[in-house]
Amino acid sequence: DGETPATLPATALLYRLYTATGSLINVADLWAAFSALVSEGETDERKSLVMFYRALAELRALGFVKASKKKADHIAKMKWL
Repeated sequence: DGETPATLPATALLYRLYTATGSLINVADLWAAFSALVSEGETDERKSLVMFYRALAELRALGFVKASKKKADHIAKMKWL
């Protein structure tokens, strides 16, 4: 695909991480992985966090994730593509 992670949209980065997880996803772990990917190009952690929350909201709106009933700090995977 040729694109470096820093050049991809935040939702695409988060989707790449999403595909590498199990059925329950720890949001803190997801943030740590996302932050490591964007830290090369982004210096402001607040801006990175906004990008993360926006991308996570987009995945939720598209029906890929929902809040987990088992654990409060996890999200449940809804689609396996």
